[in-house]
Amino acid sequence: MSLYYAPWIMLIIVGLWTSVAVFLWAVRHGQFVDQERARYLPLRGEQAPASGRKGRGSLQEICVLLGILLIGVMSILAVVATIILKGTGGRV
Repeated sequence: MSLYYAPWIMLIIVGLWTSVAVFLWAVRHGQFVDQERARYLPLRGEQAPASGRKGRGSLQEICVLLGILLIGVMSILAVVATIILKGTGGRV
């Protein structure tokens, strides 16, 4: 029975670590700095200021997003491979 739960536990652990990493990134980059203003934004009806960037994302942003995508795909592949190997008794 424990072999059935191992891939799901692994997926939960990877998802939890990814969530913590994204949260810590947001804290370090000031996403939660001005909470007083953010609290009332939906009620004011004011327009958000233009961001000044109208092009594509920077190379660093693209690399980070591709890295997150790669981690997600690798996690899913690891879970699927574990399920397949456990289901065949380790024989491929």
